[in-house]
Amino acid sequence: MTQDPTRKALSAAVNACRRVLVGDRKQKTSAKKTRPAQRVVDDIGAQLEAPYGFDPRTGAPAALDTLTHLKPSERGVAKKLRDWHAHLATSAAGATDADRARAAYDQLKYEIGYTALHRLCALRMIEARMAVAGSDQLQLVSRKRDSSGFKLYLQLAEGVSLGDLGRAF
Repeated sequence: MTQDPTRKALSAAVNACRRVLVGDRKQKTSAKKTRPAQRVVDDIGAQLEAPYGFDPRTGAPAALDTLTHLKPSERGVAKKLRDWHAHLATSAAGATDADRARAAYDQLKYEIGYTALHRLCALRMIEARMAVAGSDQLQLVSRKRDSSGFKLYLQLAEGVSLGDLGRAF
């Protein structure tokens, strides 16, 4: 059965967006074959590593008490991320605890990326439906950094996102 061109294009776009958010699992396992032009972005990994103390090589989280730079609300997020990682590790494939920790870390990033991507798609669909209904006042994501949805995110996620406005976007 062949895919129709629209479905095929959509699938390619979703996979490309996921690679930007999460990185490419295949490229990471065969890093020697990766060309410089195929650099993995892995933005979610960077956000888990820097503030929340996940080791990018092993996938293991640092002990919560070593994250003294976090605010109380961020410590709550760090605790939830560790609980989620531990839950994923219980069912992850691997011969050793280290293998399971790495697999759980990859799965954690994948699930976060999947959720983020689908939420952005849902917001964009809401915009499109409102425009069809005759109200183009709602611009949640289509105006990028000037979108009302992104501005609301900045207000709600104060101190949680990384870096300046460009990095947060």
